[in-house]
Amino acid sequence: VTGKSVGRYFRDEIAGPLGADLTIGTPPELDARTADLLMEGPKPGEQNMFAEIMAKAKPYALKAFMNPVPTGGFNSRSWRGAEIPAANGTGNARALARIYGALACGGTLDGVDVLSPAAIDRARTEQRSGLDNVLPILETKFGLGFQIGTAAEPMGPNPRSFGHSGMGGSLGFADPEARIGFGYAMKSGAMVRIDAL
Repeated sequence: VTGKSVGRYFRDEIAGPLGADLTIGTPPELDARTADLLMEGPKPGEQNMFAEIMAKAKPYALKAFMNPVPTGGFNSRSWRGAEIPAANGTGNARALARIYGALACGGTLDGVDVLSPAAIDRARTEQRSGLDNVLPILETKFGLGFQIGTAAEPMGPNPRSFGHSGMGGSLGFADPEARIGFGYAMKSGAMVRIDAL
């Protein structure tokens, strides 16, 4: 609609105005500040969720889960630079909390408008729930573009909190009832800016 890529739009209209250190498609000048993704397998006796997903997923779901397979891996320049909103947002927990904080406070934070209250209400209204089609070992609940907490994976104490979990346990969510945004990021299983650790 705007003629901008999703990463540029996100930088210009949301992250930049909020002062949030989060990108969709990381430019090369931020590589020195970006931690490498460490893929660690489960310890003996722990659940191997990846193996369970691979064993139970239907072929189309596997393609969604494994696409794109990055040339050179998740730490390559090509992967970091790609603008894949569902897969490679890179930033720190403070930035996640700030963006979700805007959503938790009616869509505006420090004079920066992110979403209207009506759009936020639609985003956190349940659209579907049940066994996830891509991650077939998880019961999930989704609004429009966001996960909604479940009994097994709550997003705080309020049932209409909304956000999204990330690879390896990272998490960001908004709780409009409590008026708080939450962000958690770590080096193992997710890309984060080194200066945030």
